Amino acid sequence: IVVGPEGGLFIRNGYAMDFPRGAVTTETHIFITRLDTGIPEIPDRKRISFGYRFSPTNLKFATPVKIYLTWEKDRLVKGVDPGTYDMRRQSGNDSFLNPLPGSRTNTTPFEAVEAPTDRLGLFWATSPLLPNIDKLEVTPTEETIRVGEMKAFTARVVSPTGETIEAPVT
Repeated sequence: IVVGPEGGLFIRNGYAMDFPRGAVTTETHIFITRLDTGIPEIPDRKRISFGYRFSPTNLKFATPVKIYLTWEKDRLVKGVDPGTYDMRRQSGNDSFLNPLPGSRTNTTPFEAVEAPTDRLGLFWATSPLLPNIDKLEVTPTEETIRVGEMKAFTARVVSPTGETIEAPVT
């Protein structure tokens, strides 16, 4: 992409970049390579997007730009709240939480994780590896049992998105 001092929003296949006015002082060429291998693994996280290498990596912006990455629906972990998705940079140690999870605003007309940054590099989105648990529903909710008696209850583990999570309950 080519961005000038006037800035702008550049939306492409799976990513977007929002440059505020004055982020660069002259016309600047930015190159993007989409990757699906060679991206660092993050403990207890699952990569849910392609990796995008934005270069040149030595370019520093006068004002932070926003990078938006969309996630691949077939990579999502069932029962995970999109508010827990994040974006990683470089080795995976740089983490950016999504301030508006899954938002659709005037500047982000798609579901994405956003990260403000003053420099480029390799970026990708992640999700917790395990579903988020919102509550445990037990039926019946009340029961009287005598000492030595046994009674079976039904339990349902529920995610913040309302999905039933398959999990053993004893």
